[in-house]
Amino acid sequence: REMYVSIKALEDAFCPGASLAERRTLFVELTEHLDRAVLKVVSQQPDFGQRSLSLNLNIATLGSQAFAAFDSRLTDAQRTKIVLEVHRNDLVANFDRFRRLAPTLRERGYSLCLDALDARLLPHLDLKGLDCRFAKLFWSSDAVASADLLRDEIAQRAQREEGVEYILARCDNAAALRLARHAGLSLLQGKLIDHMAKHGIPV
Repeated sequence: REMYVSIKALEDAFCPGASLAERRTLFVELTEHLDRAVLKVVSQQPDFGQRSLSLNLNIATLGSQAFAAFDSRLTDAQRTKIVLEVHRNDLVANFDRFRRLAPTLRERGYSLCLDALDARLLPHLDLKGLDCRFAKLFWSSDAVASADLLRDEIAQRAQREEGVEYILARCDNAAALRLARHAGLSLLQGKLIDHMAKHGIPV
């Protein structure tokens, strides 16, 4: 299960035609408030701590009192079921803070995931040493043209023992599944995957 707040859905519901992400400082403040709301909602669920869960959070939130309170309610075993996802833009903007927080979060049992990567960016990124267990690549129709390059890049990274497992996200059609198989990616996410899982359709 993944818990996140869709900014596009908020825009459509409350301010059609306006962009909440247009002003960076306003957007960051908004998402930090949303993070606290997400942590509160999750911690109030009847099955809190019992199911595997992925949370999209800001780096600032991971170092906040709100997250410390959330963390204090979890056992060591429960933390191992939680993946903390950090957006690539947040990582770039707060790299030093992430480097300070990541080792502690990993030692406490959380898995870290670098979110919103593009297949075209991958050759320019070195994820080794970032304490990330996962990295999430977004599927797009453009990725089909570079399927061979993506396959070779993933293979090379495995040989270098980068220590990162790649997820192909936004898999909404059969072409995304074919790309994942071609590139050797076994972790998939998206509307099509949800549909197949709910109806017992093998990938």
